[in-house]
Amino acid sequence: MFCFSVQLLIELQRIGSTTIYGNLNKIILATKRWSLGDTRLYIKVILEHLQLKDLTSTICLELKSIYHCLWWFDDKNYCGFRIWSNAKGQIDDNIDNDDEEETIFDWNMIVYLPRVVQDYFETIM
Repeated sequence: MFCFSVQLLIELQRIGSTTIYGNLNKIILATKRWSLGDTRLYIKVILEHLQLKDLTSTICLELKSIYHCLWWFDDKNYCGFRIWSNAKGQIDDNIDNDDEEETIFDWNMIVYLPRVVQDYFETIM
């Protein structure tokens, strides 16, 4: 299974995507697109391309979230501004630019810091 995920990441790199993080459950790409519509269209094209490949035609890939800005350390330590989420499991092609921005603050490392430092860390981030 490890070889499969490596091959998938190599294919994403071959088609010009910038991979931030990838494992067996999640792939995070930097699209360098500024509008929500352009980002969703770009991801849709990538997903369609991957479905045509023999390697990835049997797996289900879907878009879960779009972040406007994401500070990434690892899968347990990140924060950003999520501007679109498919949390309800619905698949729609309507591009809704009126989605509200949601601030995600998920820093697991904060629990290992002294309490005084935690407050400063939260303020800075």
